[in-house]
Amino acid sequence: MEVKLAVEGTLDEAVARKILAMFGLVVGPVHGKRGKHYIDNNLTGFNNAARFEPWLVIRDLNSDCECAPNLVRARLPNPSSCMVFRLAVREVESWLMADAVELAKYLRIRYALIPKDTDNLARPKEELIRLSNRSSSRKVKEGMVPRPGSGASEGPLYTTLMAEFVRNSWSPASAACVSESLDGCIKRVQVLARQISCL
Repeated sequence: MEVKLAVEGTLDEAVARKILAMFGLVVGPVHGKRGKHYIDNNLTGFNNAARFEPWLVIRDLNSDCECAPNLVRARLPNPSSCMVFRLAVREVESWLMADAVELAKYLRIRYALIPKDTDNLARPKEELIRLSNRSSSRKVKEGMVPRPGSGASEGPLYTTLMAEFVRNSWSPASAACVSESLDGCIKRVQVLARQISCL
């Protein structure tokens, strides 16, 4: 049985696919990829659909609430049995940085530069870009870091490079040992996998 996805963007989709693959789950149609407000506005509809088919919805916590469980309850007080709605604390980039060994190799930076408690970073994406600026790789620097004076918040290949990292190098299992937020997501997907196997 396919698991339908709803995510904020392309990078989140890559992360969700990697997590589902841990349990051999097949990805169905992907919804969203238009930011968190689209997810919030359509969450009730996704939840109604999850009465009949499995769903995984991932959204960044950002600074919308201090406590992820409180925001989950506020946005989705009565989740359907086949709904997994999880928040990345505070952004999905914190989950990527939690696999510090592989990220250091990919970005070509020293392992010691990567923060150890990634769930407590206020702006994980900004930190990831700052780290990329210290890379010994020209490809990483030019792709991840915005050009001076461009007004952009990220480099032109940011999403492409980070999605490549997720697909080829990132280990959710290793990252979950550091990120409590990711660990909670993986455990909930594992429960969903067991449910699907019983259908």
